[in-house]
Amino acid sequence: MIVVPSHHGWRWLARGWMLFTASPFMWLTMIFAYWLLVGFIGLVPVVGAAAAVVLIPVFSVSFMAMCRALERRRPLDPGLLFAGFRANLPALLTLGGVYLVASAAILFASTLADDGHLMRWMVAGTPVPPEAFATGSVLNAALLALALYLPVLAAFWFAPVLAAWDAMPRRRRSSTASSRCSRTGAPSWCTAWSSSRPARSSRASQSRSWVRRCTPRPKCARWCRRSC
Repeated sequence: MIVVPSHHGWRWLARGWMLFTASPFMWLTMIFAYWLLVGFIGLVPVVGAAAAVVLIPVFSVSFMAMCRALERRRPLDPGLLFAGFRANLPALLTLGGVYLVASAAILFASTLADDGHLMRWMVAGTPVPPEAFATGSVLNAALLALALYLPVLAAFWFAPVLAAWDAMPRRRRSSTASSRCSRTGAPSWCTAWSSSRPARSSRASQSRSWVRRCTPRPKCARWCRRSC
């Protein structure tokens, strides 16, 4: 894997902005539709909130599919919002389940710092008592949860795309995603797309090889197109 200077992150930000400005109205429409859909799913009693979390990898792939469409100079089709449901759905739902368990474990661990005030507020909307803020226990719990969540975020950053488009084995997805995230730190769907666009070959072995070696150099978009 090629290691690039940290300032290359600005190139990915610029690339992400270019993808956004290619169709800003449709991007905003898709994002609004996504949050509206997630909100309706969350209204389902008991299982709604959990289902919304499990579907995060699925919709992540959908947004990456939108980036791919713009990269290929195609218009954003509203149906792309559900592209993740057509891309190795069982693997993506498995990732979502693991992400749900990891998130629940982090919230449970935060109870060690504040007797569960943060977890009850995030899960059930129970107000945090003023004395918990006064003692700083909620802040400590939030910092603990953040510290535990960062490795989970790194492990799952590229994992949905690796699972959906590269058919990478389950045991390698999170480790590869964590490694690439720690080296690149791509901060959005668009910048993640510009830094990890999979190979166009339909053969999974060639695509995985591309993922291992393709960390963009200067003028990354043109280099990626030549590599693919």
